Amino acid sequence: MRSTKSRFDHTAFQNCFAFNADPILAKLLEAYSAAKSDEQIVDEMRHAAFTYGHKWLKKDIHEFIRDKFFVFRLEIATTTLLKDMIDMGYPQLLISSIVSQLCGNLKPLLLLQ
Repeated sequence: MRSTKSRFDHTAFQNCFAFNADPILAKLLEAYSAAKSDEQIVDEMRHAAFTYGHKWLKKDIHEFIRDKFFVFRLEIATTTLLKDMIDMGYPQLLISSIVSQLCGNLKPLLLLQ
């Protein structure tokens, strides 16, 4: 998440919400790594925001994600690799090391428990 936040104006994005918007960014990375369509991503992000009581218009979500596949390409690839490594049973320390190297030597806060 730290790497993702560093690639755009995260403060301005966060100020649009009355809750921690990190789960919405995580949802975006997951959706892109699963090769979902823009419409699916918009629907999922809209639903995620609604879960927190925030109404986010589809056109505004489309505007937000318009360039994010390119902007977050490293984080999307890392998310895909991370999921694959977990599925293959790689040790958590190895996964953490690889993710840290790929995302500019940023240590992940938490992988999975």
